[in-house]
This record gives sequence, C-alpha cells and structure tokens, in this order.
Amino acid sequence: MCSIMTNPLKEYRSANGLTQGQLAGMLGVSDATITHIENGRRRITPENANAWASVLGLSRAVLCPSVFLRSTKKQKATV
Repeated sequence: MCSIMTNPLKEYRSANGLTQGQLAGMLGVSDATITHIENGRRRITPENANAWASVLGLSRAVLCPSVFLRSTKKQKATV
C-alpha cells in the first residue's frame, strides 16, 4: 500500500473542480472509495496508481510515492 503525506486525489479533484462522484466515475470506483482515500482511511494501491496515472495525467510516483519513488531511486542506483 502507498503511504502519502499529501492527498493527490483531493488536490487533483479540487484543482479540476470535480465532485467526489465525478472523480469516482472517471476512475471506475465508488464514491465511498474516493471519500475513504481522501480522509486517510484507505490508501491508494500500487495497482490503482498504475491504472489511474494515465486517466488523471499524473505520474505513478505522485499517486503512490512510497512504492514508485523508491523503485525509481533503485533503478538509478543500478544504472
């Protein structure tokens, strides 16, 4: 699971003037899922980050930094 300090879904939704229901529809999840993620009761999974990144135009590292920033750093270290 991804651990995040900020909430990229809430920031995206606010910046784009979307309701939780509209964002949920874009991502193919329930309104409750968005509510839980925004309120910190649920985390974005790496699988969701992969799927949602292209829909939202955000990087996987923004959605799930604890997984994807770490893997990016490992890749750079081995090059």
